[in-house]
Amino acid sequence: MNRTLSLLAVLSLSSLAAAEGPPKPGPEVKALAPLVGSFAMKGHAPAGALGPGTPEMPSTGKVVCGWTLDNFWLSCEVDETIGTGKDAWKMHIRFLAGWDRESSAYRAVGLDNTGTSTYFSGKLEGTAFTVEALGNYNWQGKPAKEKLTFDFTDPKSIRFDHQMSYSGAPYAPFEQAALVRR
Repeated sequence: MNRTLSLLAVLSLSSLAAAEGPPKPGPEVKALAPLVGSFAMKGHAPAGALGPGTPEMPSTGKVVCGWTLDNFWLSCEVDETIGTGKDAWKMHIRFLAGWDRESSAYRAVGLDNTGTSTYFSGKLEGTAFTVEALGNYNWQGKPAKEKLTFDFTDPKSIRFDHQMSYSGAPYAPFEQAALVRR
């Protein structure tokens, strides 16, 4: 009899899950909606950010973000130039971010045209979405971590702060920019 009741309970739960259908994006995912759109990027990298002795440099670019994978994840394409002239850094970045419902945490991954991948864990506090690298990777021969913050207090001009930590030192500014909605 107990086996029969157990089987009926499993079948009832299975049919309940089937009736509800597949998962839908929740409020944690929808909270990232201010980042959806097309943005002009304008900012700067402070002196020393791109290596010892490098001057402060302007940064410009474009960022286009939209939903992907049934609206569970934010997918951003970033085309950016830091500096000017022959020494300018031209970056192409693909950034995916969203709420991982299995771990109940924000997760992100960044991939770029230098062959680097960075995996992030994040949090949303008010209007500031911050992701911090999980573990270190090497940048210019040093162990490095990064932290990205998107502050969408003003959804028409999102503040972007990119910070780096080298060899376990405190985070320092790498780039600050405004993402101005087009």
